Amino acid sequence: MLSSQEVSKALRSRGDRYGKSAVELEYPAVSRAEESSAASYCGLSATSFLANCPVPAVLLSGGRKVWDVKDLDRWIVFVVSTYGAGLRI
Repeated sequence: MLSSQEVSKALRSRGDRYGKSAVELEYPAVSRAEESSAASYCGLSATSFLANCPVPAVLLSGGRKVWDVKDLDRWIVFVVSTYGAGLRI
């Protein structure tokens, strides 16, 4: 897992597709996302998200699964810093 300093450095060094620094982006109001929202947050279909995302879901009562948005961000930063921004999943 990346340290918070490595994540901060990677975020500062990459800009998003709109030219804003990733550090300027705000987290969503909720810190957990259900499957379809987590997939959408990562820019993936639900099928691709489940097949490729190594971030474990948190199992809530009633069998609901949610993903931590900050963990998803760490995974995205890892993928971009390791494989480049042009990787297609």
